[in-house]
Amino acid sequence: MELAGLDTEAGDDTVAGLQRGRVLREAPGGRVEFVHPLFQQMLYEEMPTSTRLRLHARAFGLLVRRGARAEAAEHALRGNLAGDPQSLAVLERVGRDALAAGATETAARYLTGAHRLAGDHADPGLGLAAGQALTAVGRAAEAVALLGAVSRHPAADVETAAQAAWMVGRAGFLTGDHRQAERDLDRAAGLAAERAPSIAVEALLDHANFRHLIHGSRALPFAARARDHARQHAARVGPALRRKVAFAHGYIAFLGADLAGLEEVARAAREIQDDPEAQLADVQGTWRVEQPRLRHQVGRALRRV
Repeated sequence: MELAGLDTEAGDDTVAGLQRGRVLREAPGGRVEFVHPLFQQMLYEEMPTSTRLRLHARAFGLLVRRGARAEAAEHALRGNLAGDPQSLAVLERVGRDALAAGATETAARYLTGAHRLAGDHADPGLGLAAGQALTAVGRAAEAVALLGAVSRHPAADVETAAQAAWMVGRAGFLTGDHRQAERDLDRAAGLAAERAPSIAVEALLDHANFRHLIHGSRALPFAARARDHARQHAARVGPALRRKVAFAHGYIAFLGADLAGLEEVARAAREIQDDPEAQLADVQGTWRVEQPRLRHQVGRALRRV
């Protein structure tokens, strides 16, 4: 009723008349809906653009006041509420919540929408989250463009710029531009080397893993860089990441016929066994390999150690 600008009595009479005419029907939650969706679509599309945008803006405000952020976010997008701080905040919050919950399509819709509506005033952190969502839904080329801009944004702090460059490298491999992806990962490691060593190690580890997929055991020097950086900054690099790096280095060395690598793999596995807070995911991501036979071979060797 508020949206239509009607008082309660007039609104009730209007809805009752439309129900009698079989235009509307009752829906769950005390709502009404159009009997024929195509009729609803026709009314919407034939409505003047200015009226449609004004109604979306009004619906957004009503829903926000009632605490219905998820529903309000859709009206913020459809109403094209560019530059409105409240609509941008709602879109970003709903998008981030969706990303955390694994609803990546929803996250990509609202985060990229918020970034578009913010225009030149978009915060680098918002761009970073939007790029994550785009990568998660397979829109890698869009992610590369957005994250590349974030990584060079003058307002981005070192950690944000480095993380964006790292993610550009990951997305770049998905697009098939491996050489540029390697350059981006190397740039990320350089940006984060001292100020955010965990990001640097992640970038170096991804570089090693991607190299391993293409060049096999010739990726060992790249894995060694990641391992050495993790050791050098052990106080600021968590144990799970240090295990992951050690495991990757050992696994790649083992594939290159270096049996010392197997001991490195076994040592990482023992650390997991001895640490009640450790998870198999600390290492398994580095050898969820494309060759099941090799995975079985490593597993069998681990059981013998």
